[in-house]
Amino acid sequence: KKTLECASLAPDTSMSDLDRVKTWLDDGMLLHPRPSDAANSFSTVDLIRAVASLSGAVVDVTPSVQRALTALGNKPARHIVFLLTDGLGVNILEKHLSSGSFLRRHMVCTARSVFPATTAAALTAIGTGEYPAQHANLGWSVAAKVPSNRAALLPWIEYDTKSSIDSVAPHLDFKEMFPAP
Repeated sequence: KKTLECASLAPDTSMSDLDRVKTWLDDGMLLHPRPSDAANSFSTVDLIRAVASLSGAVVDVTPSVQRALTALGNKPARHIVFLLTDGLGVNILEKHLSSGSFLRRHMVCTARSVFPATTAAALTAIGTGEYPAQHANLGWSVAAKVPSNRAALLPWIEYDTKSSIDSVAPHLDFKEMFPAP
């Protein structure tokens, strides 16, 4: 059993930041947002864009979106069921469900999450079809011009009081803060 100690994340002045991050990636302490098999896989953003395309929307069909379209059968569907269970990776399904289980039998494809893989960043990416660097919602709370200076974006509330941002800071416009569609 490998134990990771917090002290191992402390800055090591004998190496550059880039070399330190590369070491963490090599040691498995960090997961790379573009895995080595990226040429054969696709992200949840690619999957959402493929679903949008199959639903009639006009999207930029990049090679990774094309891989998602191929995995989905590359033809319009009358119904598409997209099951998202926060924190549940396919490895858990494979370990705990038999290959004959309903979920395993009906799983068409898997996609890797976005980076950072926070719930807020991932759900916003799924909702907008944009990567976190484009939609800018990287975490659950952000600094904002509200009385407590923090806002929880997904429920659109002031972090400390749980009051609606619309009631405590009507001047804030979600679309201005996060311009992704």
